[in-house]
Amino acid sequence: MGESTCFEGKCLCKSEYTGKDCSCSTSTSNCHLPDSPEMCNSNGKCHCNKCECNQGYSDKFCEVNGSNNTICEIYKPYVEEAATSEKYKFQRNGVDIYVDVVGDATQDG
Repeated sequence: MGESTCFEGKCLCKSEYTGKDCSCSTSTSNCHLPDSPEMCNSNGKCHCNKCECNQGYSDKFCEVNGSNNTICEIYKPYVEEAATSEKYKFQRNGVDIYVDVVGDATQDG
């Protein structure tokens, strides 16, 4: 695959690749949300720079668990504070988070 040098049926992978055909990246850059250091949201493992989610979890970063969306849970406190105060800018793990209040949410009972 361009990530190796092959000789006599054996491939020598570049340092950032592994596997029999050197197609598996050793990077983990695609295995966590931009504002989180947790690999695959601690709901899976990073393999070849992609999350392999534990049973019951899905999506790119294993952030979806049935009806419990981890992304919503991560940002819920910021949205709640923005709804009850004048604060709309927050920081989480060194990343700026801006909350834009666009209207009231209603819930059917």
